[in-house]
Amino acid sequence: MEKTTVNCNNCKKELQIEYATECKFCIESLIDENKEKSNGENCPVIQPMLYCYCCSTTCYDCNEKGCIKCIESACSDCCESMCSNCIFWGESNCGCYGKCTSCNTSVDRGTNGWPCNDCRQWLCSRCETRNNCRSCGSYDSDNELNKESDNESDNESDSDSDS
Repeated sequence: MEKTTVNCNNCKKELQIEYATECKFCIESLIDENKEKSNGENCPVIQPMLYCYCCSTTCYDCNEKGCIKCIESACSDCCESMCSNCIFWGESNCGCYGKCTSCNTSVDRGTNGWPCNDCRQWLCSRCETRNNCRSCGSYDSDNELNKESDNESDNESDSDSDS
């Protein structure tokens, strides 16, 4: 009978194999260690390093899954996690940098703040003025009040005609 459960390498919690995450970074380091120790001789078979959902994460830059020891928090502002390869050699920055969702120019947290919680757009200062979001754009409250009063008067006239 084939084994269907495994223990997490970090917290030792028992979990189904199909829900376990393999850390490619741990295995690569074990292979390198075994090569150094064996001096080119046959290396022993390495068991996969499996982790539960709570003890694994994904690199923000390369999207590789790994354990929380190999993929660390790279930025204290946006809390994005990256593997050591991407931290030192990666071409992209953390989640504090991105592109304007309207015109695709570069935006960053320091200049343009965070993406809007209401409309979910991250706009540069030029596009923000053209956005009609109540939270981040140039929301025209006078125009909205006129629309609401027009709707109220329409509703009143409809109710008067029904009588």
